[in-house]
Order: sequence, then C-alpha cells, then structure tokens
Amino acid sequence: MTATGTLTLATRTGSAPLSWTTAVLYTALVLTWLVVARRSLRHATRHVRRPAGQIVD
Repeated sequence: MTATGTLTLATRTGSAPLSWTTAVLYTALVLTWLVVARRSLRHATRHVRRPAGQIVD
C-alpha cells in the first residue's frame, strides 16, 4: 500500500525523488515476496517428504 501510494503521489506531482523512492519500495516489496515464497516452499516440501506420523510443528 505504501509503494502504491508513493507511486500515485510521484505521478501526480512529477517528483523525481518520489519516483526513486517508489522504485526502492517496490524492490523491497518484491524481495520480501521472494523470501516469503522461498520459506513457504521449503516448509511445504519438508512436510511432504515426511511420513504422516512424523509431522511435528
């Protein structure tokens, strides 16, 4: 939401610093998504490989 709001503000004002801030925020958002996706997949594959009786959370 912050990245989208910053993008809107940068577009409406034509501010170069806000445009750079938007790029940084979107990059941080995508990197966060990648970390979460990787950890989710790792967690899922660990639980798929174990027999049903050995699942421990």
